[in-house]
Amino acid sequence: MLIQLAEPFQIVSPISSISLLTIPWYFFLLFFCISNYYLCVRLPANRYTALQLLAIHSLAAAITIGLWMLLGWSWARALAELNTYEPSVVYAQSQMINTIIGLLLYGIWVLIHYTYLMAKGDHTENADALAQKLLISNIELQTIKASVHPHFMYNSLNMLANLSIIAPDKIHDKCVQMSEFLRYSVNYSKNELVTIEEELNHVKNYLAIERERFGEGLEVFIEVDNNALGQPAMPLLLFPLIENAIKHGIQSHAGAGFIKISIKQNQNSIDLCVSNSYDPTGNKAQSTKHGLASLKKRLQSYYGPGSRFNAEQTDEVYSVALSLPFLTRATALPQRK
Repeated sequence: MLIQLAEPFQIVSPISSISLLTIPWYFFLLFFCISNYYLCVRLPANRYTALQLLAIHSLAAAITIGLWMLLGWSWARALAELNTYEPSVVYAQSQMINTIIGLLLYGIWVLIHYTYLMAKGDHTENADALAQKLLISNIELQTIKASVHPHFMYNSLNMLANLSIIAPDKIHDKCVQMSEFLRYSVNYSKNELVTIEEELNHVKNYLAIERERFGEGLEVFIEVDNNALGQPAMPLLLFPLIENAIKHGIQSHAGAGFIKISIKQNQNSIDLCVSNSYDPTGNKAQSTKHGLASLKKRLQSYYGPGSRFNAEQTDEVYSVALSLPFLTRATALPQRK
């Protein structure tokens, strides 16, 4: 009696064969397409031209789909070894259409990723802009409080009263300086950018009032590179430094004190330094530590990571040095859309 051996197990259904070939194969295509997100991240749409992006992504698509097609060919050969229904024939007959589908899907995922990145970028910029506005509002409130603080107004009015007796001819100039100082303090936030010269004039008005109050107890030295005067700057850049020097330096100084302002323009930055005499044994005003901390946050928001803030203190001198990249009205954060 002859015993007929069973033939090897075969999948004879073309549909089953096509499914075995395409489902795992297209899963890898999905993986490749999702992975191009990282290429989109490395190639921001706002830094490259459309032609450059098209050329780079076309090359990436050609390489990716070429590898994917090779993977499909290898998978079809592997299935053929398992005696499935002619997978290599199915692969060969659909090679062109699969290549086209692969390229289309790759391109669609590139567009999806760029759409997501642009939406994410807009959300981040809007969040940064909102944070910047909140910081500006906070600083503006603090500035107005400092400007119209009862002690400041009381001291200023006392100074004017004394001048009315000993030097009435100075009253007009001091009133004008107080008016200009208060006007700038209240209205500066309406401007997205000011100039170094405007900032310098603002603190000059403030120092003129304080010098009249302290008399010979305060000396002011200003060194300015004229080339820097027209450079754009964020509003209220210098005032927190000068106010800090008065409040925690000059007021607590037993003898005569000084404030020195240095502004220089270098090739790639504006360098500012405010230093003041410091008496470690003097009576210190209570510090909230908000002024300089808020200034540093605003510097980061306006100037980005290129800004530098460095504070140093010795037994007799306290100084704050700033190094700031050039600003333009096009790159200032508050104007971003």
